Order: sequence, then C-alpha cells, then structure tokens
Amino acid sequence: MCGIVGSPNISMFEVMMEANVERGDFSTGVLQLKKRTGHETFKKEGLINFDQDLILDSSKRYYIGHVQAPTSGERGWGYETSHPFFTLDWAIVHNGVLTNDVKIRKNELPHCENPVDSSLIAEILQKNTPGKGTMNLEQQYGIICNALKMLEGTFALAIVYLPTNTIHIVRQGSILHIDQKGNFSTIKGKTFDLVPEGIVYRLNRSKWQEVGPFETKSPFVFV
Repeated sequence: MCGIVGSPNISMFEVMMEANVERGDFSTGVLQLKKRTGHETFKKEGLINFDQDLILDSSKRYYIGHVQAPTSGERGWGYETSHPFFTLDWAIVHNGVLTNDVKIRKNELPHCENPVDSSLIAEILQKNTPGKGTMNLEQQYGIICNALKMLEGTFALAIVYLPTNTIHIVRQGSILHIDQKGNFSTIKGKTFDLVPEGIVYRLNRSKWQEVGPFETKSPFVFV
C-alpha cells in the first residue's frame, strides 16, 4: 500500500504528504520539478521531516511525493528500489500492484534488474521513446497509452516526461483524487474528486486537462 501526491504549492504539498502517511511510513520520496526542465530528488527510509531532512525549494514549479508501506519482509530499504523511479526521459510514482510483471520482464525487459514492479513502468515508457529530439504532447500521449496497454493489475500513476517536465496522471483500479488547483492525492481532500479510470490527464497551467482515453483492464478497486 502506497500514497502518491502532487501540488504546485509547497504548503499544500506538505499537508497532503502528512495526510498520506497513513498509507505507509516505510519509505518516502520527493521529486521537485523546475519550471521547464531539470529536477531534484530526495529519497529516505521512513518519513521526511520537512523542517530538518528536506526544505522544499520555493522556486520549483511542482512537487511530487510518494509514501510507501513495506511490500516485502525480505527486502530492506534501498535508494534504487524506492520511488520515484527514473529512466533517461521519464520519472514515475506508482500506487498499485502489477500482476504481469514477470511476463513483462521475460518478454519486454529481460535485462531489467530492479526487483520492484513499479520500476518496469518507467522502463517500458523509455523503451518506446524515440532516441532523438524532444517529443511533443501528442507523441507523449501515444507513448503513455502504449505503455499502459501493457500493464495488468492496478495503478495510480504520476508520469513525468523529463525533457519538458510535463506531468500526466492516470488510474486503473487504484485510488487517486484531483482538485481544480493542480493537486492530486491518494487520500481525498475536501474539494477533491475521484479520477475516472481509463483517462489520461495532463497538467496545464495548474489545471488538470483531459487528454484522452487509454485501454484499461481494471480488475477491481485497490484500496
């Protein structure tokens, strides 16, 4: 069980991170996005103290966070096995469980050594990304839809295309909420609505804009 949050507002981000602690306190990760390109990442075992461990940078455009409950009694905390997960062009945070991760590893990503199923999502996005040039919004949407089509199980995802720091969110089975101020959270706030399944949303000037559908195979609601 995990919680994911995102906000363009520092204070709101900290409040939502605290609210989502009930989703897990084993590991915490924060991704701070600059206005056009560039980012900073912080990962820690346990909870973040925003007064001591990580003082957020007010010059950043957007803040994304992830809290995680222990998923395996056999695996301890590690930087590479904690959210957010990165490839050259993509970053993701994920709440949910992929049920076909073994199949994906065997057929699509035989050289991926990270044991966490969430890491495969970023790798799939990267595998289908053209090697040259910056993708436009339509191309990003196409890559995201192709990647999501391969996933079975449950997910609530924040997906960042790093060359332009473009943020998308999607949901299949797992819970995710948004408001009209550019925020998203697993735990619902007073002015938040549930994200419809099977729809890709993009952040556009601090508003969530519906981009289009993706092929969804939701098995059940994963709380």
